[in-house]
Amino acid sequence: MPISIRDMTIGEIRSAYRKDLQLNRYRLEVASEEQATKFEKWYSVTEDVAADIEDKKAYLAEVKARVEVEIRSLPKQDLEKKYHVTDLKESVVKSLVELNPTVQKVSKELRKLKLLHNKLKGAVESGRQRKSMIRVLADLYQANYWDKTKIKQTGIDSIRRDKKGGGV
Repeated sequence: MPISIRDMTIGEIRSAYRKDLQLNRYRLEVASEEQATKFEKWYSVTEDVAADIEDKKAYLAEVKARVEVEIRSLPKQDLEKKYHVTDLKESVVKSLVELNPTVQKVSKELRKLKLLHNKLKGAVESGRQRKSMIRVLADLYQANYWDKTKIKQTGIDSIRRDKKGGGV
């Protein structure tokens, strides 16, 4: 498994998260202790992706600026030849910048990072809820909640009467 989130595919991240979700109900106290570490790990991964998003946004702005300068600096005949445009208006420049293959590639990478970030935020929130759920389950287990309950004989008799239709 890759060391860094940056080296992992979305599928590998999902797989790693699912592995962290596995739980042995007979060792809830251990799972409860491990949840803090797992939560911190996924929170850290989410923050790394958020930092990557900011870096990608800055890079996208830089690429757009370079492309815009390139378009504006072209002589009129080259502009017609390369882009089939005669008049260079602001809206035309913006459109040409957005249609540039490099800008589209970086924009697509940014969208993928944002999608991953949203999924990871969901995983972190899920981890928070899971942590509290495990704590409740551990408390129930320690209180012998799942032990065989003992019903008094009179209770069993009244249940049998109700099943037969005798009522109380």
